[in-house]
Amino acid sequence: MALNQIKSTGVILMKFIDIFSKRMAEELKSKGHKPFKIRTNLKTPHYDVYVFKNTEELKRDMTKISQVI
Repeated sequence: MALNQIKSTGVILMKFIDIFSKRMAEELKSKGHKPFKIRTNLKTPHYDVYVFKNTEELKRDMTKISQVI
């Protein structure tokens, strides 16, 4: 089991969400979400991965943003 997963009643829940799109990350930050951390993309080192805590608000805002982008 990866570090960003927890097991609860037989269902694996993601504790964090990795965002690979800088534009999505900037939109989320503008809505008040703060990245838990920013790390280098292992496959493409000149890009970053923005790690956010998985919350209902984050998922709701991601859905809204993805409809606009």
